[in-house]
Amino acid sequence: MPTLRKQQDVAATTEDPGPVIPAEIASLFEKPPLLSNEDAEEFERLLTGVAVAVAPRDVIEWLWTKDVVDLLWEAQRLRRFRSAILIAARRKALHDVLDEYDEPPGAPFMNHARDTLVNRWSARDPKALKEVEKLLSKHGLMKRQSSPKPCPTSLTILIALSG
Repeated sequence: MPTLRKQQDVAATTEDPGPVIPAEIASLFEKPPLLSNEDAEEFERLLTGVAVAVAPRDVIEWLWTKDVVDLLWEAQRLRRFRSAILIAARRKALHDVLDEYDEPPGAPFMNHARDTLVNRWSARDPKALKEVEKLLSKHGLMKRQSSPKPCPTSLTILIALSG
């Protein structure tokens, strides 16, 4: 079985170090668990980095290493998905609240000012953050206010996701 290069040998090489995974082992691996928008080279770098760090000595250790890398890759993907879902939910919740109170005023189906404000707020633009706070305060909807007004469901979601 070919020997695995040591981490310092791979790091010291300025050129492409070549494959770290022996060909007879690589042939046992299934295709990487990639979605169409994910980078196969990035996955291979992760696999190589973990293999160099772990230095598997036999086929069983190589298969375990590949499983760990697959799980790491999928965990990273799930974190990105979770973040995207939370961002989308916050944006929708704010949009719904602003729509309910017609802020900024305009046609509900084509309110570009509202859409722009939500986009800027989501991007954490300081002016947009202040503007949203001002609009919510205007209607007694800031969480630090004790308002007798019922809290719209979207605002409850927005507050929960803003934590």
